[in-house]
Amino acid sequence: MADLYGIETIPLAAPTGTDAVSDRAISLFGAYFAAVLNARAPLAWAAVAPAPTGTVTALTMPVVRTVLTHDTRKVSFTEVQLPAIYLDRASGERPVWQVEDWRVVHDAWVLLWVFPPAVQATQRARNSITSGIVKVIDRAVEQCRDPVWVSTGDTDETAATVAALPTAIKTSIASAVTAQSYTGAALNGTIGAGAISPERLPSVTVAGTVADVLVDSVVTFTGTGADGTARASRVILSAAAGTYYGDWTLSAVTSIDVAAQSGTGATFTFGLAAFTGLGSIPMVLAGLQEIEIRGWKDITFTLAMEGAPARTYEALEITFDVVEELHPDTDALDNAALDVGFTYSDGILTTLLEEAVYPAS
Repeated sequence: MADLYGIETIPLAAPTGTDAVSDRAISLFGAYFAAVLNARAPLAWAAVAPAPTGTVTALTMPVVRTVLTHDTRKVSFTEVQLPAIYLDRASGERPVWQVEDWRVVHDAWVLLWVFPPAVQATQRARNSITSGIVKVIDRAVEQCRDPVWVSTGDTDETAATVAALPTAIKTSIASAVTAQSYTGAALNGTIGAGAISPERLPSVTVAGTVADVLVDSVVTFTGTGADGTARASRVILSAAAGTYYGDWTLSAVTSIDVAAQSGTGATFTFGLAAFTGLGSIPMVLAGLQEIEIRGWKDITFTLAMEGAPARTYEALEITFDVVEELHPDTDALDNAALDVGFTYSDGILTTLLEEAVYPAS
């Protein structure tokens, strides 16, 4: 184990892939903001983006082409990367102890969304889009997640979208004129009686001679709900081909009970509905305690690339207030920090020292 400050381990580890050195948090949020902007603002941007060919479509130029984790005004810059997000940890305040075992640091992040060069008519047309971009980013921050962004390797089972699995619990069987029950080895789908993750609605897919299905007959999936308690999810059938869904999500199925049908010509398969992912949670992955927009402004800045004359660029600058927490590794400690001052009902102030509760071994 190691101490954690935000998401960074101490001793500091080498970066993975294109992550910023010792600052994976800004890499994660840069990717998150780019995905959200490219999904939530392309039509507005397409109306004002300077299309290289003179035609403007949503596919001509993305809202964000590149994400970089530095301040382009201080380090490197190239026009072919525009429009680009530059996200940088600009400054910080003195770390403080909120309480004895809770230390936090308040930093300022600065995001620059830099426009590509354009003629004056395009500059005028796109001037007002910055307000909309700020609103999209603020919504992304406040909602904490968006289905359009799933971080590679995220273990949150609710992040990614999962396709429907129509035979996951039991493969095809014919309808019967007597009630049927299936358990154990009879649940022969790819999941069968195993764990369902994420939990989903069970499904019954009807095919074959659908006239042999008794209208409003019930298929009952018995198993475990998402809360870990015993649950039954009921599927009501109709005499029509299609897939019908239960009324309760399950995390496991132990039995399927099928009501008697009108004939034996229909077929049933038993599976799971699709799950629409909610997206990764960048706050959790980045180890942040808090992130808020402090303010924003339209800016211009002048840069000279190597061997080229200086040019002026337009950009949207957003400043964020960010809080990260120190998480010491206490697994190897013989005792815990527990120095507490409190007052008895008689008004006597007493101090309880850690040695009195957790003596050293």
